[in-house]
Amino acid sequence: MNNPTDPTTLIFLHIPKTAGTTLRSILRQQYPPEVTYNYYHDPEKAAFHELTASQKQRYRLLCGHMNYGIHQHLPGDSRYITILRDPVARVISYYNHVRRRGDIEQGLPLTQFVEQGLGKDNRQTLSLAGDGADDPLQTAKDHLDACALAGITERFDESIILLKHLLGWRRSPYYVKKLVSSKSISRATLPEDTLHLIEAHNQHDIALYAYANQKFSAHLAAQEPAFHREVKAFQRWNHVYSTPYKTGRYVIRKLRNRL
Repeated sequence: MNNPTDPTTLIFLHIPKTAGTTLRSILRQQYPPEVTYNYYHDPEKAAFHELTASQKQRYRLLCGHMNYGIHQHLPGDSRYITILRDPVARVISYYNHVRRRGDIEQGLPLTQFVEQGLGKDNRQTLSLAGDGADDPLQTAKDHLDACALAGITERFDESIILLKHLLGWRRSPYYVKKLVSSKSISRATLPEDTLHLIEAHNQHDIALYAYANQKFSAHLAAQEPAFHREVKAFQRWNHVYSTPYKTGRYVIRKLRNRL
């Protein structure tokens, strides 16, 4: 799949705050920029739909915040990958993200954020269901079944090694976590009422995540012992790979706080 001459296009359906930015950085190691299209912002999206079929054909990797169905605008064969996250954790992470960027008032409580619909309720279900689904949850499950792989954020390393085998990556997919905030509200600090509120607003995502987790667990259980040894070895080497970056970020953060 990471061979630029392969006619199949890999579509990464990037659902926000699922460790997708980290996964995208891994994908960029495997696919050269000339065959990668980033479908994130409105100008990029508009430009993509202006491309001719032959222009679209040269892209082997399409990454973006999109809904299932973008394959209908691609010539030739394509297949999807995505990654899902515990819905409560995803909403909390999204709240921390938009608060850090200044997209909402700093003093807006998480409860009001959720009640006002700012938490993108059931975002994972709606992204996988695509537009116009009469039964979004069932449609999302059907589309998830059609994905080459739906990884799990909480089992990120296993997801990455499965992708490595599935897509025939030649480079080791070492990574450094992206967009991780050092000043965040954590799930452990929140009262039960707040967690129940998030759950009530994301019932479809909770059901979809449970379904995805069950499929993922079955997929892992079918792997040979060598796969699990490979995951452990990867985790050890990735720790070595990422430590200098983490140290550098820590030092920069401390310097900024002092200045």
